[in-house]
Amino acid sequence: MGRKADRLLLATMGWFPARLALAVMAWFGFINLYMVRVNLSVIIVAMVRRNETDGFTAPCLRITNTTQGKTTDFQDNEETGERSAGASWPSMHACVARWIPPLERSRFIASVYFGATLSTAFTLPLCGVIIAAHGWAAAFYVTGALSLVWCAFWFAFMHDSPRQHPRISGKELRYIEDALRASGTSSSRSTKLPLKSILTSLPVWAIVVGDVGNTFGLNLFLTQLPTYMKNILGFSIKENGVVSALPFLLRYTGALTWSNLGDWLIRKGHLSIRKSRKLFSVIAMWGPGVMIIGVVYSGCNSQAIVTFICLALFFNGAVTASITVNHTDIAPNFSGTLFGIANTLCSFGGFSVPVMVGYMTHGEQTPSQWQKVFWIFIPVYIITEIFFLVFSSGTVQPWNYGEAGEQRENAEESELNKLREQDVKA
Repeated sequence: MGRKADRLLLATMGWFPARLALAVMAWFGFINLYMVRVNLSVIIVAMVRRNETDGFTAPCLRITNTTQGKTTDFQDNEETGERSAGASWPSMHACVARWIPPLERSRFIASVYFGATLSTAFTLPLCGVIIAAHGWAAAFYVTGALSLVWCAFWFAFMHDSPRQHPRISGKELRYIEDALRASGTSSSRSTKLPLKSILTSLPVWAIVVGDVGNTFGLNLFLTQLPTYMKNILGFSIKENGVVSALPFLLRYTGALTWSNLGDWLIRKGHLSIRKSRKLFSVIAMWGPGVMIIGVVYSGCNSQAIVTFICLALFFNGAVTASITVNHTDIAPNFSGTLFGIANTLCSFGGFSVPVMVGYMTHGEQTPSQWQKVFWIFIPVYIITEIFFLVFSSGTVQPWNYGEAGEQRENAEESELNKLREQDVKA
């Protein structure tokens, strides 16, 4: 059955690049991955209702809303979905190292990984509409069913490496393998993980610290934005979904913009990989920090607040051209492992954000209390970005090959040099 499907696809879609097919399938994967994660951010608002007799009114209420959501410690429930991506992100990073040439990686990550951001922009209003029409349980059923459909296609048609792909053209296979070999990605790497070298590598910790800071700030918007929009600005459930989605749509736009610009600057020789990663990390980390200050001083001006939040996530899209792709710069052979380490440590920041916000705003859903919440995130952005600027790198680290892999690479290089010398003499 599988071979028949491969032959049919080869006959009808043989012209379609295999790595582009991977990008399309992975894009839908991240759409579904975050769909079943962020749905709770809107669903929880509909699940928990405030007692109508308590007289609660959002401090910055714009429109009379008879379905006010309860201010509750629902943040603990958010933790169920936090970092639900689990193995998906590091697994895809390892896939990127095997499939995607270096000069295409920023664009691939922006387009594919940030399908998760686009999913947020799509899921929030979708869940709002479904909940309004059919109740909150229907939102779980719809998002879960779509994810199961994607899983069936992924397991049927995707492959671990270009050489294992039955429909890839010889030209594309040579292009990918030549580009990866030149970048330090090797199929002959040592099977032993250089754990000591990884844990003592400052460039690795630069990525981890930068990623922790970025994830800490992102979780403020990802898990708490619907609550802020409802309890402080007074948006209804339908408005909440749409307005909360806008910043994430801008983040996806920013990711595409900054990643294409970064690849262009590197390809044209205007910036080295290291300088490019540092430049765009400043945009990704300090840009949102500045915009949060704008939110703090906007009071109840809902238009200004939404604008600042949208700009914050637009700037944060530059993370695709800096921190998120840096694993593949310094250790393409172990990029999945590095991403897994960073992802695990980031999860602690992700867990702490809902708890912290819940503790600070419990019983005090006021603009002044939320301003205190916003102020906490500014120094986090500043400090973690400084660490990344000082210690990050754009070059492949020696331990990327492992001991055995490094010896083999050196032997191959020596053999190539001998052949070149013979050609010159001839």
